[in-house]
Amino acid sequence: MNGTTAALAGALIGAATALASGGLAGYVALRIERLRQREARHASHVQAVREHTAAFFAELFAIHLAANWIAWFAEHDPKALDKAVVEFYDSDTYRAFQKLLGATAMVAALNLGVYQELQPLIIEVYRLWERVMSDLHRLGTDSAEAISDLRACLPEAMTLEFRLIPELARIMELAQSG
Repeated sequence: MNGTTAALAGALIGAATALASGGLAGYVALRIERLRQREARHASHVQAVREHTAAFFAELFAIHLAANWIAWFAEHDPKALDKAVVEFYDSDTYRAFQKLLGATAMVAALNLGVYQELQPLIIEVYRLWERVMSDLHRLGTDSAEAISDLRACLPEAMTLEFRLIPELARIMELAQSG
């Protein structure tokens, strides 16, 4: 092998090595970029689940607070439970339920597992809301019994409040895990 052939062979080997290393570097860069994009999509999805779960809990707490407030007044100031309070409860919880159901639908669309964890909470708050609503609407016809039934809602409302707070933390953690 003469010098020219050796130089040419060395140049070919160098060129092949450069092409291979460039191709490998490009492949690695592409894989890293795809992983970054996948992680960004996942983080965005998790953030959306958490945002809608937070909206769900905000409305759930609003409905719970309204029911708790009514039960508190039944216990401590039953004369304050007049027609205006009933109308306020109706309209306030109606608006909250609209937002709650919208947030619930979004959570279900994004993460069915998180949605399934929310279902028992919806049922519990709805049952409390329904009891309070029913009792409020009986104030005009059977006031003493309605007030008594509303008073009986207060311990349930307090128990539910202390259950909802840790459930918020637990479910937000579940949402974080994706």
